[in-house]
Amino acid sequence: MKTYYMFGDSLMRGVMPDEAWNYHSSDAIGFEKMQAQYNMKFLNFAMPTFTSERVKMWLTQVMSSYPIPDVAFLECGGNDCDYDWKAISADPDGEHLPHTPSEKFIDQYCTAIRKAQSAGARVAMTSLPPLPHVAVTEGDSSAAPPVKVKSSPFLLS
Repeated sequence: MKTYYMFGDSLMRGVMPDEAWNYHSSDAIGFEKMQAQYNMKFLNFAMPTFTSERVKMWLTQVMSSYPIPDVAFLECGGNDCDYDWKAISADPDGEHLPHTPSEKFIDQYCTAIRKAQSAGARVAMTSLPPLPHVAVTEGDSSAAPPVKVKSSPFLLS
């Protein structure tokens, strides 16, 4: 039986909103069904609000406390690139930076990848789903034309 560990934020955790926009964990990703159907074992260590730094720290702790998985899935970046929206509302013309500078994100993410690989796990990195451009640009589709992206995980050997 192959073992898969998941590290990331709420997207990897399977947190989904209900009709009233209250968030709940679910198995929307389908881990439980895949485990039963394909004789696989998934352990989901992803946590809402995790940034690349928290993913790296949590991965380090898990890899030293649990058996090494066949594959470690890594998904992060959404909380790293988020902004302080209250500050933006208060000063829309000011300079606003994401929570994690890109250089720090790259360092944290690459360190997490190397830690998993050096422990003996293969690494699969997933990317965030693309945001609808209409929601981002408040309906002015000419400001941000849609970008066609094929988002899929890939393995590093």
